[in-house]
Amino acid sequence: MKKTNSKSLWAHAWDSLKSEKMAMISMIIIAVYFMVAFLSFSGVIADGWTNEIGPSYAAPSSKYIFGSSLLEIFLNLVYNLPITLSIL
Repeated sequence: MKKTNSKSLWAHAWDSLKSEKMAMISMIIIAVYFMVAFLSFSGVIADGWTNEIGPSYAAPSSKYIFGSSLLEIFLNLVYNLPITLSIL
């Protein structure tokens, strides 16, 4: 009796996933999300998010290009990513 070389379920699923462009883009976005969460959890990024960076809700100026509230919101978001992922 001949042995047939068939793919495993995981190999077949991976091949199907690789052929879908939107699925690969989604996987990359999720991988980046997990990487940012890990870096935040380990203290590499968003370590001093509780520090005051400027006056709250300051208008855009030469010192705060996007205003201070967007930076505070972004740092808070990055810092809390591990908490968000632990809930999932």
